[in-house]
Amino acid sequence: MFKIEQLNVQYHHKDVLKNIHYTTPVTGNIVGIMGPNGAGKSTLIKAILGFAPSIGNCTLFGKPIQSQLDTIGYIPQKSHIDLDFPITVQNMIRLGGCTKKRFFKRTAQLRVDKVIQSLKLEDIKHRTLNTLSGGQLQRVIIARALIEEKAVYFLDEPFVGIDFLSQEIIIDQLKLLKSQGKLIFIVHHDLESAKSLFDNIIWLNQTILKSGPVHKVFTDEWISNTYLGGAYSCHL
Repeated sequence: MFKIEQLNVQYHHKDVLKNIHYTTPVTGNIVGIMGPNGAGKSTLIKAILGFAPSIGNCTLFGKPIQSQLDTIGYIPQKSHIDLDFPITVQNMIRLGGCTKKRFFKRTAQLRVDKVIQSLKLEDIKHRTLNTLSGGQLQRVIIARALIEEKAVYFLDEPFVGIDFLSQEIIIDQLKLLKSQGKLIFIVHHDLESAKSLFDNIIWLNQTILKSGPVHKVFTDEWISNTYLGGAYSCHL
C-alpha cells in the first residue's frame, strides 16, 4: 500500500501543500496529478521522496518511503538535466544501474541494451545529450530510470516539449509498466489527453480537492473547482 498522511509543506512560512491524504494499492495503475500552475504538483512529488522539507508521513508497504528509495523511480523534468556534461546516451542510461554491484556485469549491459531498444534509442545511443531533441532526451531520462526495476514511478511533466512519436513511445512504455503491476504517478497539465492516459486522477490545488477513477472525477465540476473556482464547461 502507498499512503500519504497529513503531509504539509511550507516555504517562507507560506503554505504550499496543506493536509494531503492519499492511499492507493501498489498495483497496475497510472495516476495523474493535475492542477493549475503553482498548485504544488512537483512539490508534492519532491515532498513524498524527501527532496523538499515537509511535515507528515509517506509510507510504502507500511515503511517510510525515504528508507526505501531503491524501490522508487523518479523522472524529473528535462530542465533539470545538465546538457553541457559530455556523456553519451548509452552511458547516461548506464548510470541508472550504478546503485547495484552487478552494474558492470554482462547481465547489466543486456539490461541497458533492452531498455535502449524498448525506448527506440538504438540509432542515437552514441550521441551526446546536447545533440538530442526534447523528445529524444525525455526518452533517455526514462530509459535511465528503467534500468532497475521499481515498484513505484514518479514522472514530472514527461510530455512537455516533446514530439508525437516520442510521446507515443513513452506512453507505450508506461502501459507496459502498468501491465507489470507498477504504480505510476504523472504530473500532467493537458486536460485533453488526461482521460485516455490515466486510470485515476488527483485534482490538486495546495490540497487534494478530489481523487478517484477518471470516469468518476473527470467532470466539469472538479475541473472548475480545481482550476477556476467557478463555472466551467468541458467538452473533451
